Amino acid sequence: MTSKSSAPGWVRLDRAGNTFTGYISADGVAWTFIGSDTVPMAATVYAGLGVTSASLTGASPATFSNVTFTAGTPV
Repeated sequence: MTSKSSAPGWVRLDRAGNTFTGYISADGVAWTFIGSDTVPMAATVYAGLGVTSASLTGASPATFSNVTFTAGTPV
């Protein structure tokens, strides 16, 4: 999945079974589909959050909010 977006922005990744679908948003309300892919995985996976600085010379603050991990039975 490749797409350009300016900071700040929102990213959403949905998993249904082995299918991952990605979305981006400028406001966290209206979502734009950017792609999906099927990746064979075990039923249990570990997830984390990462961030990168928009500055080449120093750190930039980042805030994560409205983060949800929902466990369920893969479809």
